[in-house]
Amino acid sequence: SGVRYFIIRSSTMQNIFISVRVGAWATTRQNDDKLDEAFRKSREVRLLYSVTGSNAFQGYAVMRTPIGRFGRPVVWENGKQFGNPFGVDWRVLFELPHSETEHIRNPYNENKPVHIARDGTELPQEQGDLV
Repeated sequence: SGVRYFIIRSSTMQNIFISVRVGAWATTRQNDDKLDEAFRKSREVRLLYSVTGSNAFQGYAVMRTPIGRFGRPVVWENGKQFGNPFGVDWRVLFELPHSETEHIRNPYNENKPVHIARDGTELPQEQGDLV
C-alpha cells in the first residue's frame, strides 16, 4: 500500500528533541507490532507526534528501520532506556494547534477529530495528508 499514518503521543517535548537528535523512537510493545507490520507492507510510514497536554501536533517523522533495528539503545529524558528503538527521519517540526485540525475526522477512530487519539492510532492517508 501507499503511505500509512499513525498518531504518536510523547510524554514530553524533550523526548521529541532527543528523537530529532539521535534519529530514533521507541514505543510500546502493542504499537511495535502494528508499526512493524505497516513498515513491511507500505511504501512509507509517517508518525504524527503530539506531546500529551500540549493541545498541538509538533511535527512528523518517517520510519527508517523496522522495530528494534536502530542498533543502539536510546536514553530518554528520564534517563531510562525503554522499548525497541527504531530509526526515524524527522521531516518537519511545527506547532499545529489541535483546534486547527478539529474538522479532520478519523474514520478508523469512531469519526472523532484526529487529535483525539491514543498513542499508536492509525489515520487513513487522506486525513493524514491534511494534518
